[in-house]
Amino acid sequence: MPLASPSHILAQNFDTNDLAFKKIDEKIAALQENIRSLNAFRNTFTPSYHLPPEILTYIFSLFEKDPILPLRRRIRRGGISIQFTWLVATRVSQHWRNVALGSPGLWAYISNSYPKRVIEELLQRSKAAPLSVHLNHGRLQSVFFIGTSLPRIYNLKLIVDADTWNTFWSNLSSPAPLLESLSVSISDTSQPLPTISNSTFAGTTPSLRRLDLTGCSVDVTSSLFKELTTLRLNCPFEKISATDILTVLRGLPQLTSLALSHVFPENPTTLIPSNFNTVALPKLKSLSINGETYSQDLDFLSYLAVPAYSIQFCSTTESLTDDELVNV
Repeated sequence: MPLASPSHILAQNFDTNDLAFKKIDEKIAALQENIRSLNAFRNTFTPSYHLPPEILTYIFSLFEKDPILPLRRRIRRGGISIQFTWLVATRVSQHWRNVALGSPGLWAYISNSYPKRVIEELLQRSKAAPLSVHLNHGRLQSVFFIGTSLPRIYNLKLIVDADTWNTFWSNLSSPAPLLESLSVSISDTSQPLPTISNSTFAGTTPSLRRLDLTGCSVDVTSSLFKELTTLRLNCPFEKISATDILTVLRGLPQLTSLALSHVFPENPTTLIPSNFNTVALPKLKSLSINGETYSQDLDFLSYLAVPAYSIQFCSTTESLTDDELVNV
């Protein structure tokens, strides 16, 4: 009988080893699955397992509000870092992961800094939950969802330039019945600015309570200026007369916070009528005015009736002489 060649013997050994490795790997996988099943069964005896899903979801949401939480998970897609702090909780157990996946509110924060496919996944996982949406400069391809999602948005924050604003302005023409907070900041006036008016959100924002506008062209008759509790206006480009602002405030008796910055014209063509009735803001707690001149600010303040305990701050870009300062 001819002797087997060394290479043949090695091949037989490799075949035997591969078969042995395969069987061992199968046993390891089976044991790991048994361990996973036993761990899952063991977890059913822990108190946290029996917490209602609503309580667990609330606990998960607190992770986002912890500014010093050392453990943070980031998903990196296409060079974009997406942070969901509460994801650390989903690594605790399969039960907690299932609760998180079944909690639409945890997936309801959307930013256009996320890639389109991530936004699509968030929209799907958030189901019908109210959305908090943050749109910043760039990545305009990721604002595709705005028009169809307006009925779901409760918090909308826009930080854009004029070009970007004009691009998706038409997407804000349908009702936003859940919208509670709107913040728009436009950084320049390289293009004509659309006016925030009654056509914005089709004039339908019954839940709006917080309005923050910077660099916008504002129609003070807009239905946005109703039922507000917080109003912040910063108008470095297009000014609003003090009389118009007072007229708006007269319709906001529930206002608790008011901030006006560079709103009034530096050289107004019309003054507040001397017979203009005082505007009462009985619930105001915070008042800040940053105008062009002290005299203009003080004149405006003289037409406001606010609680004595409200925190008031007044500043100006105007330089005062010593005599003027003493007489303020």
